[in-house]
Amino acid sequence: ATATGTWHEFGSLNVEFRDGACRVRDGHLAGGGILLPEAYADWLSMESRTTRIAAETLWKTTIARATRYPLEALRLPASLQRRLSAPVLEWRFPSVHRAEFRMKPSQTLTKR
Repeated sequence: ATATGTWHEFGSLNVEFRDGACRVRDGHLAGGGILLPEAYADWLSMESRTTRIAAETLWKTTIARATRYPLEALRLPASLQRRLSAPVLEWRFPSVHRAEFRMKPSQTLTKR
């Protein structure tokens, strides 16, 4: 998601990515340093191997937790939630216990 040793600004918050985590200047943890789809794909693959449930089956029953539910929690207007929840990732399952994703071609969020 980002290069080791790099600093990034989020408003007034500055974080550095190092050793697999993002931290603020005083060393407190600010995040994991990977994108949600990467973390979710890793979890699907690991959970699938652990539970012996196909990754695609787990995806079908859990994808809303990484997409729809966070948008609902933000209490955004329904029209904006619909726009933001439009699929921009293509998920594939190259083996029964492996999940991968990629950005759909020409997917952009435009201001309306």
